[in-house]
Amino acid sequence: MAHGEPPARNTRSQSRGDAQLDREDVEMVMDVMGLPCSVKVSSDELSSLFEEEPRPEEVKETFRVFPLER
Repeated sequence: MAHGEPPARNTRSQSRGDAQLDREDVEMVMDVMGLPCSVKVSSDELSSLFEEEPRPEEVKETFRVFPLER
């Protein structure tokens, strides 16, 4: 973590170093991007939205722009 950056929030347990996201976090980001999230999407379908498998650091950085408190 670089100086001045807020600590990463762990929303669920992590296994094998893979980060997991809450559905609410994904819905909030998709809403900001203008992408409706009205149906359930599997993790495989969500991963297919990326050009390549995102690194956990990239996903954390994406969500770091949102407030830690809900």
